[in-house]
Amino acid sequence: MQREFYISSTSVAEALSCRMTTFNVIHLETSIKADIYLIRSDNEYERSQLARRQRYTSDDRPELSFYLCTPEDIILQKLVWYRLGRQQSDKQWRDILGVLKLQGESLDFTYLQNWAERLSLTPLLAQAQTEAGLTT
Repeated sequence: MQREFYISSTSVAEALSCRMTTFNVIHLETSIKADIYLIRSDNEYERSQLARRQRYTSDDRPELSFYLCTPEDIILQKLVWYRLGRQQSDKQWRDILGVLKLQGESLDFTYLQNWAERLSLTPLLAQAQTEAGLTT
C-alpha cells in the first residue's frame, strides 16, 4: 500500500495528536488526493456525519470498499469551511452549488435545514439553494 500512496507520517501524527484534524492521502499513479478527516467524539455533528456515511464497493473489485459522506454532509461541511474562510473561497462555493445542482431533489432537505440551523448556516444554505435553482 505504501508503494501506491503517499501519506505524510508527520501529518498523520499531528492529526492524531489533535493539533490538526485532517491529513491527505495521494495515489501516486493518478495523483488523486483524498482528504482524511478525524472526528471528535464530543462533536454531535461529526458523529452524525459518521453515522450517515455510505459504503461503496467496486463492481470489478468487490474486496475493495470505502465510505463517503452523504451529499448533505458534504454541503454542510463545505458551508462550514466557506464561513471559516470568511466566505472568500470560490472553490468551496462552487463545490456547494455543484453538489446541490447534481443531487437536486434527491437531497434530504429536512436534514440539511436542521443542521444548517444548529450550525448557524441557515442564511448561507438558503443563498446556495437559491443560486443552485432549488427551492424547498
